[in-house]
Amino acid sequence: MQATNLKTNHLSAPLGMDAGTLFLSWQCAGGVRQTAYEIEVTTGAGTLWTSGKVLGSGMHTETPAAVPPKTQGQWRIRLWDENDQPGAWSEAEFETGLAQSDWQGVWVCPETKEPDIDCTDAINAFAKPNWEQKQAALEASGKGQAQPYQPHRPASYLRKTFTAPAGESKRLYITAKGLYAAWLNGKRVGDMVLAPGSFTADKHLGAQTYDVTALVRDGENELLIALGDGWYRSTSGVDGDRDLFGKEVAVLFQLEVDGKAVCVSDDDMEATQCGPIRQNDLQQGEVYDARLEGELSGWHGVKTEPNTLPITGMNTVPIREQEAFAGRLLRTPGGETVLDFGQNMAGHVEMKLTAHAGQKIKLLCGEALDENGNFTQENFQDRNRHKEGGC
Repeated sequence: MQATNLKTNHLSAPLGMDAGTLFLSWQCAGGVRQTAYEIEVTTGAGTLWTSGKVLGSGMHTETPAAVPPKTQGQWRIRLWDENDQPGAWSEAEFETGLAQSDWQGVWVCPETKEPDIDCTDAINAFAKPNWEQKQAALEASGKGQAQPYQPHRPASYLRKTFTAPAGESKRLYITAKGLYAAWLNGKRVGDMVLAPGSFTADKHLGAQTYDVTALVRDGENELLIALGDGWYRSTSGVDGDRDLFGKEVAVLFQLEVDGKAVCVSDDDMEATQCGPIRQNDLQQGEVYDARLEGELSGWHGVKTEPNTLPITGMNTVPIREQEAFAGRLLRTPGGETVLDFGQNMAGHVEMKLTAHAGQKIKLLCGEALDENGNFTQENFQDRNRHKEGGC
């Protein structure tokens, strides 16, 4: 009999989880029933805990000893079957992230002034008149004062160059007020999407830990971060409320080599809003201008804020792209061209096309066709209630 599907704190080989005691679980393969187990937990400093032979059929336990922050560790387990015969050892790895007191960087806000947005893009051109109409009606009813429209903003890009020494272990710890993606020396960091995930971001945030040993060079390096609105300030829910957790997006990170910080988020960074993502919102969508691809311009300074928000580790599974679906083109009775993927999903559309500079392609996403077989979005929104007229 042998243990399989080993998990640490309910995760498979977690990277950057919170420090503390470990909840260890497993399943059994081979044999009829488990009659005993033995576990050894080790870290770089040596053996953290051994259980000895424990009689019983339970397939989980908790370590009495806590694992410190920034610790790479392993645990192994062997099982005894119904004949009291021990099986082979099975092994699993884990790594804890930063403690709150370990963070050396500060929150970096890339937006230093109010943007000049003419609201002619697809998102603002739709949302602004709807917002203004509803605000005028609100004031006319005597139920409130009309508020000015706040344009949806382009995504920000931030960069920092740094010098890294040689080392065996290199880690990037990072989180954001908003959504982020990061590149080191032009190569994407990790494969998580919609990072850092969904949190009550005015109360706490989770940080990701990435093994960047293969991406960081000895000597000069450049870290580039794209930062969007995400759950932090996008329109949300049936009412289309914005800025649920704050008004300014920001990023916090720390890059370490062999446990020592060599690059942190601070006021030495530069930012720009001149990239191809002109608007971004989890409900209203994205405006992307491919003419702005390539080398970024318009770099300027940043603002900073102290790090007072509680930051936890990566205590859940990352959001990743899992599978791809080929679409099927169809024409509706109303003459619409629909790309049908055959099921509901959370994802994005990927396509190749030949087009000329300045041409526009508009994609609308829906869940179903209406009773006449035409495309609709009316089944999942209340346009009268939504502050920006729906999405």
